[in-house]
Amino acid sequence: MTFEIFKQVDKDGDDVVFGDHLITGRKTDFIYLASWLNEGYEANRRVKSVLVLSEKFKVAADTLSPLVRLDVKEARSLVDVLGHLAEGKAKSAKVYKVSLLFSNSLSIW
Repeated sequence: MTFEIFKQVDKDGDDVVFGDHLITGRKTDFIYLASWLNEGYEANRRVKSVLVLSEKFKVAADTLSPLVRLDVKEARSLVDVLGHLAEGKAKSAKVYKVSLLFSNSLSIW
């Protein structure tokens, strides 16, 4: 799976503290991500933002070049859900690798 993650910076090239993230990738990767987010929503239906995130990735997968813009709250939700899904998985599992990628790449704390 391949994702490219871009962070918003200011005019000096420094990170904007609560800046947005742009995520690009292949359509199939976005579809996988949307399905994992749906799985996370099914596990905890109280978190409605996860369903919205899943829909964002599904819609982006239908475009010519998939691109999703996430604010800090959405990025936190994404990392949390993927972290919960990866908890009992082997280190070779795709969801584990993607969870690790996003938790290391997104500046959300």
